[in-house]
Amino acid sequence: MSASQSTCTPLRGQANRPSSKEGDYHAAFHHATAGMGMIDLDGCIIAANPAFSSLIGYTQKELLCHDFLLIMHPDDRIATENDFERILSGESHTFVIENRLIHKDESFLWVKMSISSIRNDAGSLLSFVVVMEDISEMMHTREILHLERERFHALAQGLGTGIIMTDLNDIVTYANPYMRQITGYSPEELIGQRAMDLLLAPKDRAAMAAHNNDRAGGNSAIYEIKCVHKDGSAVWLEVRAIPYRNACGEIVGTQATVNNITARRESEQRLQEYMVVLEFQRNELEKANTELEALATTDGLTGLKNHRAFQECLTEEVNRASRYGQALSLVLMDVDNFKQFNDAHGHPAGDVVLKTVAHFLRKSARDTDITARYGGEEFVIILPETEMEGACAFAERLRASIEDNRWPVRPVTASFGVAVLKHKNICGADIIARADKALYQAKAAGRNCVIIEA
Repeated sequence: MSASQSTCTPLRGQANRPSSKEGDYHAAFHHATAGMGMIDLDGCIIAANPAFSSLIGYTQKELLCHDFLLIMHPDDRIATENDFERILSGESHTFVIENRLIHKDESFLWVKMSISSIRNDAGSLLSFVVVMEDISEMMHTREILHLERERFHALAQGLGTGIIMTDLNDIVTYANPYMRQITGYSPEELIGQRAMDLLLAPKDRAAMAAHNNDRAGGNSAIYEIKCVHKDGSAVWLEVRAIPYRNACGEIVGTQATVNNITARRESEQRLQEYMVVLEFQRNELEKANTELEALATTDGLTGLKNHRAFQECLTEEVNRASRYGQALSLVLMDVDNFKQFNDAHGHPAGDVVLKTVAHFLRKSARDTDITARYGGEEFVIILPETEMEGACAFAERLRASIEDNRWPVRPVTASFGVAVLKHKNICGADIIARADKALYQAKAAGRNCVIIEA
């Protein structure tokens, strides 16, 4: 069979009325939406339906006895002729090809052709039947996709970023050369492998599977994951993944850009470790400052506030009482005959007395009261929001507690002076002076008593 003109006999309507079966066949042939034709063993068209005629612009009459190969693009004729020869030799009974046909206006159109043999009852080859459909639009789309793919590959080849594509089973279908720099594996080593099996430790594969499921569901994502380099080292990757769709818009896999962020992750880890150390040092510094503050404001022997801290607290409480018009009382006390006690029993025994008195002070005071060692054997208590009556009751309870205590060496007593803030003379020094005067009167009155300012 060759592309040349030859004598052929077109199929004509038979003189006798065709059988019902033959009539059905001719009707189907004539009305088929697909182009259909019959070709004799010399390659001539002996029948063509209207769809075939419409497809390439020739009338049915013009097509009859036309060499079938001559309506094909010259570049496609040899392959098609070889397929016909395989049928003629009995090697095959049918073949399907995608070829270009030459339209009457000399343009080309792509068709998909199915060519089958027609044989008699004895098996002898009589002719060929051709069924064709126009796939020009599909081929145009395929060409566009091919060009886009070529452009994508050309771009991906030179990018300083890894690009990888996987199907829905996580099998790598494409990897650009930069993936080798990131993972140690060449594109040839990656393609055809299951990405998570090759690049991830077993414990990290479940997370990757979850990400892949998101892609299959149409979701994009940016995530970081630890990869196992070909040399066995750990490599942190930032992956920006999007669903990959085919020409029909169906999701067929994942397309992702991949960047090595190991240096950044290591820097972040070092920074995190540094921040932990820094936080520890900050806490230690705060603790040390708190301890220093306590040392600066606390009496070392009794644990009460020292004189300086007392003066600061008194100023604050006087200002608060003045601002809100509240009562404020102050109790000044002195351990009776303490110098003689120290001289007779020694300073260690005297220290025990002072510590015990401080204990009674803390036990008697409210949370809002301020207790301090004023100096030597003198103590002071600030009583916010307390009138004279309440301050006297407090001082008397404290005096009785000290007197009633079972002291190990000899009985110990204390004298008390009580004063209240006078809003016409708002001054911390004034209330101290008046409490001190009352304390002096208590000592003059025989000690072990509470005296209210006059």
